[in-house]
Amino acid sequence: MCLVVAVALTGCGSGASPEELEEALGRIEEFEEVLDRIEELEAESALIDSNDLVELTPAAIGARFSDAVWRVETGACADYATGSGFAVSETIVVTNQHVVQGDLAPLLVSRDGRRVAARVLDSSMELDVAVLYVDEPLNAHLEWADLDALREGDPVVSLGYPAPYNEFAVSPGTLLSFIVEDGSRIGVVSDESSDYGSSGGPLLSADGRIIGVVTEFVDAELSGQTNGQSYTYDRLGDFIEQAERAQPKSVSTCDGFVYGTNEIADSLWGLCADERYWACDSLFNLDLHLPVGGEYIDFGATCGDRVETDRYCVEEFGTMNPLQYGDDPFLDDFHDACLGADGDACDTLWMATAQFENAAYFDVAATCGGTEDFDVVWCGDIVPELIGDP
Repeated sequence: MCLVVAVALTGCGSGASPEELEEALGRIEEFEEVLDRIEELEAESALIDSNDLVELTPAAIGARFSDAVWRVETGACADYATGSGFAVSETIVVTNQHVVQGDLAPLLVSRDGRRVAARVLDSSMELDVAVLYVDEPLNAHLEWADLDALREGDPVVSLGYPAPYNEFAVSPGTLLSFIVEDGSRIGVVSDESSDYGSSGGPLLSADGRIIGVVTEFVDAELSGQTNGQSYTYDRLGDFIEQAERAQPKSVSTCDGFVYGTNEIADSLWGLCADERYWACDSLFNLDLHLPVGGEYIDFGATCGDRVETDRYCVEEFGTMNPLQYGDDPFLDDFHDACLGADGDACDTLWMATAQFENAAYFDVAATCGGTEDFDVVWCGDIVPELIGDP
């Protein structure tokens, strides 16, 4: 202690009084307490940082994040199939397009048996991803991983509902390699034992963050073993963000689409009911261009529930198709609105007159009121939303 005091004062032989030495010792003790507190705070900070990056066991990941992972059931009316999906917010669930396929209203089932109706916001065959919306808030959701922080050899875990039992499963493995495109890590290859039914589920890092969507298998003949490929936010993120802002697609029942699910078809239905038989024929043909069917097709095919016929309704009832401006007030209104730069009016006019040969109405609609080349783009927002165009 003499040495420490000598540093603080002038040395042990400086002739300091006992009171001065006691005061100096007190200051040193206070200084040492401050140093001790600094060390404690540094240790606490290191512990917090460590917890942010803590590596969980596969069992812990399954227990902690199972509420965010759902079994996706499709084809309630026919061709029943299942896959997996995961919540990325209270109302948004991500899965594969090949899981939902044409089902616009899949059912989500949780590990504890909760059943939640979902609707497709958008899907992409090219990316093999679908984004679903639910009305009732989900209890848990996952966060995306920092791809730059991942390394080959890192532990990974997939969560999902693999075949043949379609029960919740935890599949640990190793990140083997990255799929890189234009400098971005668009996917990963890993060796966890995912199987059919795992498609659409999350591949998670050791701290439970989403690395990618489990999508497909690497051909075992090429790799020597069946490894999985999962696609990351770098590949899917733009599409997912766009889909989250979309409106849910029209929903069909087991008998097909019903009146009230498509505003263009609803308009033609009303005209058909009012004995405008060209509208019945347009309604019958509408499923060539829009995802309609069911009641719409039946109503158009029977000329408004009037007859059973193999002929077009204008032939059955001896009426004419409206071709020129002035032939039909309904089409005139849309014609005028289309020329006034209402893109949705142009698209509705297009749908209503697409089957008429040499119709001046159609020529106006197909050029967006004379502003575009003939029949190359949709003019408004409604039709792309309905058919799922990007």
